[in-house]
Amino acid sequence: MPLRGSSHSHMSISGEDILIYDGSQIDEETHEEIVKFCDKCIMTQFPLLDEDTELHNIVKEAQSHYRNHSKSCLKYHETLDRFEFPRSVARRTFICEPIEVDNDNDKQYTKKVNEIFTEMNATMNALEKEKMLSWSDFDTLPTKYNWNYEDYECVLRVVHTRTVIIHKREPNGRWVNQYNEEMLRVWKANMDIQFVLDTYASEKYLMSYTTKPEREKSLLFEGIHKEYREGNMSVREEMKKLTDTFFNHRQVSVQEAIYSMTKMSPTYSS
Repeated sequence: MPLRGSSHSHMSISGEDILIYDGSQIDEETHEEIVKFCDKCIMTQFPLLDEDTELHNIVKEAQSHYRNHSKSCLKYHETLDRFEFPRSVARRTFICEPIEVDNDNDKQYTKKVNEIFTEMNATMNALEKEKMLSWSDFDTLPTKYNWNYEDYECVLRVVHTRTVIIHKREPNGRWVNQYNEEMLRVWKANMDIQFVLDTYASEKYLMSYTTKPEREKSLLFEGIHKEYREGNMSVREEMKKLTDTFFNHRQVSVQEAIYSMTKMSPTYSS
């Protein structure tokens, strides 16, 4: 996985006759076409070393999420990974539309299901420390709670509170980020490729990324204001210094600093 500040790209890709998800009211044909498109273009497999050595090594090094969650992973919750790893195991790709919770009974059921799902994940986490997970390892878990596979897919609709695509994923691929095989073989670096279900959310994410706040600059402003409060400068001097700081200081990563110092171009276009 890339280190924070590493050079990377965010982009939305479209094309002619592109499939559009328009909520749960889409017809069955469009639903199936979206699933076919995802199965064709998006992979989640962790190939065995003796099956495809090159792809195995790339997926292992570039596409596998850290099992010991980093501080960034747990940014919003002490135990829940904000990137939603490990990902759900599934025998097929499908659009997972959440079930609405309307009453107290539904809320109690949702709470119980979430507890069981968390327990299932914990069991698989413990098992994969000893061996590579297989379908037989996974199949024993739903039956423990008197679920069949169809029940398990319904549980996913309870666990996920927003519409997501559950990709066909084997038990040993729970920590693998989605990728396109042809692109990954050439790119040889991390990618997270997704079919856009919510155009607004996608564009909002891109905008929030490009306008990410710079905390270090705020600390500089705070230092200047502290000097003013202590009587070391006038209001006019403070405003002048704040303006100068705003236009001439910017928080950069180590990687970007190296780009600047070595006169390397940080952007390219064709």
